[in-house]
Amino acid sequence: MDGTMCIEGSTPSSPSADSFVPVAPDAVRVCSGDCQEAKPSTAFPIGNGLTGARSSECRSCRDKRIRTGVGGSDGDDAIGHYRSGGRRETLRVQRQTVREAVTQVVKTHAGVAMTIRQIYKEVLDLLDIVPHEIDVKKILRDLEKEEPYLLKVGRDAYAWDPEAASESAVEQYRIKETRRVQRQAVIDTVSHVLSTHVGVAMTIRRVYEEAVRLLDFVPPEGDVRKVLSDLAKSDRRLVRAGRDAYLWAPDGKIGQLQPVGPRQTLRVQRQAISNAVSEVLRTRPGIALTISEIYEEAVNLLEFTPAESDVRRMLKDLAKSERYLVKVGRDAYAWAPDGVIPPRPAPPHVVGMIERRWRGDTLDEIGQAFGVTRERVRQLLKKYGGPSWAEVRRLQIEQAEGEERARQEAVATKIRTLLAGAGATTPEDVAAKTGLDAADVSKFWPTDLVHLRLWGHGSHESRWSDEEILEVIREAAIYEFPLTANGYAELLTVGQVTGPSLPRVSQRFGSWSAACDAAGVVSGQTYRPHYESQWGDEDILSIVRAYLEDPTAPNSIQGYDVWKRANAPDGPSGQTIRNRFRSWTAVKRLALTTSSIAREEPTHE
Repeated sequence: MDGTMCIEGSTPSSPSADSFVPVAPDAVRVCSGDCQEAKPSTAFPIGNGLTGARSSECRSCRDKRIRTGVGGSDGDDAIGHYRSGGRRETLRVQRQTVREAVTQVVKTHAGVAMTIRQIYKEVLDLLDIVPHEIDVKKILRDLEKEEPYLLKVGRDAYAWDPEAASESAVEQYRIKETRRVQRQAVIDTVSHVLSTHVGVAMTIRRVYEEAVRLLDFVPPEGDVRKVLSDLAKSDRRLVRAGRDAYLWAPDGKIGQLQPVGPRQTLRVQRQAISNAVSEVLRTRPGIALTISEIYEEAVNLLEFTPAESDVRRMLKDLAKSERYLVKVGRDAYAWAPDGVIPPRPAPPHVVGMIERRWRGDTLDEIGQAFGVTRERVRQLLKKYGGPSWAEVRRLQIEQAEGEERARQEAVATKIRTLLAGAGATTPEDVAAKTGLDAADVSKFWPTDLVHLRLWGHGSHESRWSDEEILEVIREAAIYEFPLTANGYAELLTVGQVTGPSLPRVSQRFGSWSAACDAAGVVSGQTYRPHYESQWGDEDILSIVRAYLEDPTAPNSIQGYDVWKRANAPDGPSGQTIRNRFRSWTAVKRLALTTSSIAREEPTHE
């Protein structure tokens, strides 16, 4: 035996798949592949990635089978399963296989320095998989720390030399490993002690005493002090309270926790400020907050009032240690867990510009107020998210519509109150009695009370005076003699004369003949000189009242004719009503007066 070692083949019944079996260099095995030759054991690669056993097929037959894609032996099932990427194969198994191969290579060449490249090539010959050279390099680096006999020679070379490794080196390795295990035990024990005393400030001496009772060895008190200092930097739940005390605050709030001394020290206050600032920013992710805003909210979370400079300094320190805390602009910070930096907040003078813009001020007016050009105002509004002209216009329209609705409700309420006791009236009378604007009364008159609205004398009735109408009749008599009503209407139609309509003349003077007599012209004879109407005034007013009180009727003279054909086919026409009472407003006034309604009430009983 010359110390050469290899991984010998194993079967499922092998007691240990990870053990190394020493064999002679000239040990031979019979290939189960196509050649069926007896070859040295080193000519057979490690084929089973699960157990580390050697393949029953030599490298030549294996390479031939891989190139042709045919052949193979029954004993190579594990290799095929490994190469096909079965579900049971994991990266951990692959790494362990490579690790064993690397260990075998360096042990086989004991006392010989080998470069990483040389080790990698020999590992490829031993394995049925192709690991990356970087993986081999990492494994060698780990083995150097774990194996005292593996020495690093030069920059990229290693050697396995048990004779060169002194006893002191082996002892140092053991001591180093023991200290590592003990340090981890101290860390776990200290964390356990603190976590069992939530919210209670504990001195380092007290933590040390409780930790010693839980450990099976006695560490120095300095090790516990160093562990506490490191944990306070890495774990936010561990807070330093005073000079030689720590406390466990899982919720991150220490403002209500009592420190060791009679008053809070500067160190505790600094940690409290850090936690408060972090909480303010974390609760509003994606929003840029100025230092003043952060300071005001942080003060509400603390039991003391820190200086704003302390908050500013703490934000500066947190921006270096917290990956999600970013500085936005000159005096603003934001918590951006998604990596999207929000826009920085607007300065006070830009805030004033934005407020004036929302009020509807033009860019020129804003620029004159702040001493800048309108273009600079536009740039600042765009940079800090100010409103555009379309947004301002839309807001103004919404505000105007809201004011219009409020005014409409107020006016309609007053009109309803007045009409409840006064009955039908004109918008002018309502405006005079309520003090409202006459235009608003006409515009906002309730639609369900439109039958109670009377129109006063409009411009169309006062346009022609009596003398002007008589002058038009005299002018028409020049073209027609005698001047009949039909002849006058014809002259108006062809545009020979300009004047009021024939019904308007009849309404003004009572009849066409009376108008001609007043003008001093000869009128044509009427076709019905002894005409008598079949409807009395009360009959007409009763029909008009029924029309006005119908909620489905439009309450106009044009709508009356349509309503009459469906509801009062024997009633008078709209023109007959206007001829009788001279105007539609007069008819409505008479039909809706209280006295007329009172006179009609007995007929409904």
